[in-house]
Amino acid sequence: MSSPTTSGGQSQSELASISGINSPRKLSSDASPRIDPRELVADSVDYYLSQNGEPDFNPAFIKTLKDNLTLVAMKLKSGRNIEQLTDEHMDKVLLFLYWVAQNKKPIAELHKEHNVRGCLLAIEDTRNNMPEDCQIIAKGFREEFEAINWGVPVEPEVPDEPKAKTRTKRARVEEKSALPKPKAAKVHNKDGKTEKPACIIRARDDHKIFGLHGIMHHIVMSVKKSKIWVVDKYEKKDFRVFGHNGLEVGMCWPMRVAAMRDGAHGAPVAGISGTAAEGCYSIVVSGEYDDVDVDNGDTLHYSTANAHDPKDILKPTVDKQNPYTQSLIRSSKTKKPVRVLRTSKSGWNGRPAKGVRYDGLYTVVKYEQKTNLKGGLYLSFFLKRNDNQPPIDRSRPTFEEGAIFDKVKDGF
Repeated sequence: MSSPTTSGGQSQSELASISGINSPRKLSSDASPRIDPRELVADSVDYYLSQNGEPDFNPAFIKTLKDNLTLVAMKLKSGRNIEQLTDEHMDKVLLFLYWVAQNKKPIAELHKEHNVRGCLLAIEDTRNNMPEDCQIIAKGFREEFEAINWGVPVEPEVPDEPKAKTRTKRARVEEKSALPKPKAAKVHNKDGKTEKPACIIRARDDHKIFGLHGIMHHIVMSVKKSKIWVVDKYEKKDFRVFGHNGLEVGMCWPMRVAAMRDGAHGAPVAGISGTAAEGCYSIVVSGEYDDVDVDNGDTLHYSTANAHDPKDILKPTVDKQNPYTQSLIRSSKTKKPVRVLRTSKSGWNGRPAKGVRYDGLYTVVKYEQKTNLKGGLYLSFFLKRNDNQPPIDRSRPTFEEGAIFDKVKDGF
């Protein structure tokens, strides 16, 4: 589902007067807590809700969502007629997860009525090639519900009473055994009953970094079981646009969430934004596959997510059914431009020193099947930077911008 974004602003006056700073950076493990599935799905559907409003989750619409889930899983798994899948189909997969997050019924009742476990497993199953973000959210919900036995109380185990050695002790044991056994404690927090929504904390309007004129404007702290940075509601720009989408080459951001705000990229986790039907809108080069990718700045070999998988004797051919992989394959045919963003972890020596930077438009020239050191098969896409655009601005972020990026982790 589309997770758009808006543009960067100014930063600390004592450091510099900077406009358009916006570069998505992967949060380090100490700066970014584990993602809560409710927060991630809320962030993913936020733009859809801003455009269409809250859905009416009536029985007929829920059935539509489940039927859509079956259709999408079947097509992605089989690889047949994938081009028929549209943004609307993928939006409805996320809407199903959003419905699970918002539902107030006890999870035991919800699962009994709608086979929630089966639906979550269908999304999470890597063989169904669902988008990575959806898999992460579904897994998060499944693990949460399994931890409480899907809302079904578990009778506590009562240890066998020891044999009494004397008559007096035996009498005590018999007296205790006559008492009613304690009932299992009821779960109130995770059974789907009344769950408090995430608390949204906003910075002061005049905050130099998170205020209305700061580089992290309209980025708020969502606090629930964990803390996570998200884009303020209604402030995301639609990323589902081919081309620059209002961005300038060299724009940079301290965190990826700010790039999402500005429409540079659409996925909070995945490195590819796009659909099998339309093609790829953007990719993030993060250095995760430096051992198989080759990045020379103006040209780039970009590998699919399974580039590190070992050999699978059950799959003699490379898996092309992942929707993100399909989006790049589609772009290799349409030749529509793809936005390329690089993080400070990417392998090219011209990468940004900090955060994430927009390096312009590229074309997917071709792709080929390759084999990694473990014998696993994967696809490598060759992208070439388009002409008639400003050169990559290797000076961004500047030293002053980098100093401001460092202050982002302090919050507000």
